[in-house]
Amino acid sequence: MHKRYVLLLVFLFTFFTFSQNVFAQFFPFDESSVTGQKAKNFSVPTMSGSTLTVNETLFKNKTTLMFFWATWCPHCREALQDLKGRLAELKDKKVQVILIDLGEDAGKVKQYLGNVKVDVDSGLDLDNSVAEQYGVVGIPTFVLVDATGTIKSVEHALPEI
Repeated sequence: MHKRYVLLLVFLFTFFTFSQNVFAQFFPFDESSVTGQKAKNFSVPTMSGSTLTVNETLFKNKTTLMFFWATWCPHCREALQDLKGRLAELKDKKVQVILIDLGEDAGKVKQYLGNVKVDVDSGLDLDNSVAEQYGVVGIPTFVLVDATGTIKSVEHALPEI
């Protein structure tokens, strides 16, 4: 009988210790440390061969939604389909959408976006430095920047705009 209680306590301790990290991806996380800060400047190559430069000029008077993702991530694939379904609505609301793939080469990203018929160029954060600047913890992550260049939210789901 005593062994059962010990095993139960060990199980409960283990479950509650590690479950927070496991289940965190399904629930909103605490406010990001970058929320309320000015958006960071960066330049990355794109899958089309050009350079995506993000700075205060890009954000001026425009709401911007940045989507950090990867082709291998199943939750990103779902989120990308949701985003694809709302691209026209976002365009009507004058929201510019920026895709930023993490750590993959241009060929793989271009092929994947072509297969799922998403007609948006994607920046390539090859070393994850941009994701680090924006406090990205896990993907998919959406970063919403308002027309003043201030980060309004960092979320794992497509935010309401």
